[in-house]
Amino acid sequence: MKWVLKKSIGLMIAVIYHNALASTTLETVGDIGQIALPITAASTTLFKSDFKGFSEFAYSYLLSTASVHLLKYTVHRERPNHGNQSFPSGHTANGFVAASFLQFRYGWKYGAPAY
Repeated sequence: MKWVLKKSIGLMIAVIYHNALASTTLETVGDIGQIALPITAASTTLFKSDFKGFSEFAYSYLLSTASVHLLKYTVHRERPNHGNQSFPSGHTANGFVAASFLQFRYGWKYGAPAY
């Protein structure tokens, strides 16, 4: 359990360091949030020894990620900076799958801060 929490914290620190030079603060917050919220949801299930919840979250997260990438390459929506694959947002999908899982599994006490 402690190993997972240490690795989760380490990963969040690595993401923060990697994105420290992002062009805007909002981009940095979004980049950190898309990693921190799913790690928080997974860590919460492990902290509560809810292994069924962990497997349900992992399934939801993987299904959401697969759906986002399938749609990105199907829709071909152009980004405002003229890049490709802007829709749907992976950042938003990652955040909402984690927040929704926490709210449905553990109630608004856990879900509200995540949203």
